[in-house]
Amino acid sequence: MAAPVKFAKTVAVPGTAEPLFAAPIAARRFWIRAGKAGGPNAGNVFLGDSAVHHTTSRQMLLEPGDYWEPPGHDSKDRDLAAIYVDADAAGDGVVGEYWPVG
Repeated sequence: MAAPVKFAKTVAVPGTAEPLFAAPIAARRFWIRAGKAGGPNAGNVFLGDSAVHHTTSRQMLLEPGDYWEPPGHDSKDRDLAAIYVDADAAGDGVVGEYWPVG
């Protein structure tokens, strides 16, 4: 397995779902933590598809400091650009690592 790659995603405008990555990223394994590179979030973040929204479509809630690693993470490739994030507060976001395929 390739070496892990660190990433961070910050939400600029709450209520606007933003993809973790602008281009497809194939990963076999990854984890995501609610927080920003400089410290904890002020509010919650939400993960999901392109319809995720901090008030109307809270698909997966991550409170400040919460950690998520999908089950069965080594069994199939996942496109990280298909995961979207929204937040209660501008400037909040997620950090994590992924292991690229290949």
